[in-house]
Amino acid sequence: MLIAALCLQASFLAHPLYLDTEKPRLRSAQNILILHDDLEGLTETYNRDHDAALALAKSLHSQLEAGADFLLLARQHSNSRTALGDSSLGSYPPGMLAEPVNSWLFAAELGELSGVLDSPRGIHILRRIETHAGVLMIQLARPDADSQELAQSIIEQLSGGAEFADLAREHSVERESAERGGAYRVFERGSHDVLLKAAAFHAEQGQVTGPLTTPLGLYILKRVAPDSLPKELWEDNFIRIRAVVISHVMALGADPLRTRTIQEALKMAQDVVRRVNEGEDFAEIAGRFNDDPGGKARRGDVGWVYRHNPDLPPFLQQLYLKPAGTMLEPIQTPAGYIIVRREE
Repeated sequence: MLIAALCLQASFLAHPLYLDTEKPRLRSAQNILILHDDLEGLTETYNRDHDAALALAKSLHSQLEAGADFLLLARQHSNSRTALGDSSLGSYPPGMLAEPVNSWLFAAELGELSGVLDSPRGIHILRRIETHAGVLMIQLARPDADSQELAQSIIEQLSGGAEFADLAREHSVERESAERGGAYRVFERGSHDVLLKAAAFHAEQGQVTGPLTTPLGLYILKRVAPDSLPKELWEDNFIRIRAVVISHVMALGADPLRTRTIQEALKMAQDVVRRVNEGEDFAEIAGRFNDDPGGKARRGDVGWVYRHNPDLPPFLQQLYLKPAGTMLEPIQTPAGYIIVRREE
């Protein structure tokens, strides 16, 4: 029974699997990462061993507890690629980060500072931060003198108590959001946010920021509570997929008793696509012909797949730009031929 249950939670395509009806929750954190020469797989040297790195991390943690600025210490000491930005790890669902980082993050309260967390990828100090930022926006046409003057006038009116919604309807050239009173987007925090997204997360809730100059024009933003904006404006990086894996004698992890050739696997995969296109139930087929671990029992369901999973197979990225119901032609992978369809 235990082995069967573990197989249901395994797949060649995604790890971990999120099979619940609801999408998994996300968490975000700022990160101070201390690397050392005792870690495996590093291509750089840091001229310190594990004990020296641990001592440094403990010293930084004591400074943070005494009120030191997290970003300043991160920029001075962190070996993370995001140290010169906002030091954000980005956003992750449960189980995607290494332990003990994962367990701490999903138990922490917003704003909470971690202890010193020693992991196989380095020594971390984390602070949990907000994952989403709601944004109202006014876009002005061109970054010229007239637009700069108008932008300053709008900011002054907002400072004097004018309603953002009224000014958005009057001045914003992005008419879709203007008709909603400037309601633009709920951003999800990434690890390398730039332009509007970076400005949104740098602002405090209720703060107006701008004008921001971009090639598309000038922008004035106001950060608002995410829950104040409709769900269709939320950035969503999850899709639900269903897949069939057709293995063969040369495939990675293939059953040693398998005799199916590569050519036979391709023909079988093409036949699956044809049958689905002719109206057969993909889930029914996936429950009968599937070499993905646990795939038959799940009827091919791979669950919710997160776009920013670092282990996501590159060919799945195109499905995030396609509507539900899109099926890809058979794709040759080390595990065999894969037929995948976006369900939601």
